Amino acid sequence: MRVVLDVNVWVSGLLWRSVPGRIFDLAAANKITIYTSEAILADVEEILARKKFQSKINALNTTVKELLSIVEQ
Repeated sequence: MRVVLDVNVWVSGLLWRSVPGRIFDLAAANKITIYTSEAILADVEEILARKKFQSKINALNTTVKELLSIVEQ
């Protein structure tokens, strides 16, 4: 199955491993293929760079750049 994820799903899945995070598990198990675009990547980067997400990113001991590398895979 091929899917395109909304920016909100990317952010929730990357930062909280919530229900949207399970989508990444399916992709890792090769049960689905996630497609994205330059526009989606830019939006995810913009949102993750917001001040309100910095404490969560720091708590995960990661950076915006590392999270974006997951999106770009």
